[in-house]
Amino acid sequence: MPIVTNAHLTLTTQDQDTRIDVTYTVIFSEFERHLAHLGLVFRDRIRVIGVDPAGSRTGTVLANFGAQDIPVTDGNGPQRFDFDNNHTRSLTVPRSLLQEDPGSGDPDEILCRIRIAAIGLPPLETPDVFTNQEILLG
Repeated sequence: MPIVTNAHLTLTTQDQDTRIDVTYTVIFSEFERHLAHLGLVFRDRIRVIGVDPAGSRTGTVLANFGAQDIPVTDGNGPQRFDFDNNHTRSLTVPRSLLQEDPGSGDPDEILCRIRIAAIGLPPLETPDVFTNQEILLG
């Protein structure tokens, strides 16, 4: 399965909306590249999660990014895709949607789970890779 590294989350709140930016790197092996040539499609799946308890990797899925196909091509050697500052995956949601702790004024711990789905052959997804955790106050 592809290897996901450098996963990072940034939250920016302006007025009543929060922009969720996720960056990551994914590397496909030569074998995976050959499978893509045969019709295998790789697609990212990013879920925004409200962390409970704080510091864990569990919680409620608060939002989903739209799935994006990754244009893996046939070739020799690994192929790398950097979803970085120039190719950030972004989603803007109402700030209220990220209220994962009951009560007003409680900080909300948010992280994103990134999976790469292989559509067409098992296994279906890579192991979970998480971004850093950000905290929104009030």
